Amino acid sequence: MSIDHNVRAALRQTAQGVSKATLTAVTVSVVSDGYKRSSGSFITDGYGVGDELYVTGFSNAKNNGVSMIKVVTADKLTVDKEGGLAPQAAGASVTLLVGLPRIRVWDNRKEEPVVGRPFVRDTLHIAESRATSLGPRKRIQHEGVWFLDLFVPPDIGMLAADGLVGALRLAFSPGSELTYTGQRVMLRRFTRSNPVPSGKWTQIPLTVKFTANTINPT
Repeated sequence: MSIDHNVRAALRQTAQGVSKATLTAVTVSVVSDGYKRSSGSFITDGYGVGDELYVTGFSNAKNNGVSMIKVVTADKLTVDKEGGLAPQAAGASVTLLVGLPRIRVWDNRKEEPVVGRPFVRDTLHIAESRATSLGPRKRIQHEGVWFLDLFVPPDIGMLAADGLVGALRLAFSPGSELTYTGQRVMLRRFTRSNPVPSGKWTQIPLTVKFTANTINPT
């Protein structure tokens, strides 16, 4: 695989593993307009208005999948879910995840944005490649930038986006290293730029600067 493919895969893999808030194997019931818990606090656990919630583990498939959080209290998440919810007694193996938006406009995964839901788009740019050793099988160092654009609904999405950007900043902490099929990617800088209007969304530009090495086979 090319250096572009491996670096992009390492960066996307890390972003897809980011979590702003997660509860696993938790006992949660379903009511007509959301999810309820009998102990603990959704507020303390980091869930917020404007978060995109991804749920798995309910026996009724209608209660799984993506919804948008509209109201948060200690014991309840009120959500807006396409197709609605089906009231269901508490299940003990439910997962509630707030992570990278499920709509990802990757170059090999052309999903269409949905109004009212967040999405991400990325671009990889390797700016310079230079030899750092001489002779056969010389080492090549590549320097580049990964642009990750986060698009959120402008009315309720900004506060939720702040938490997600914070989680991404930790995942791409400068000085840390990512790997993908043996390819090492060294992270140099994480930057968040000012949000800008973009149609029916607000765009939050994020950039990750990196270096990666390959060996010239000849």
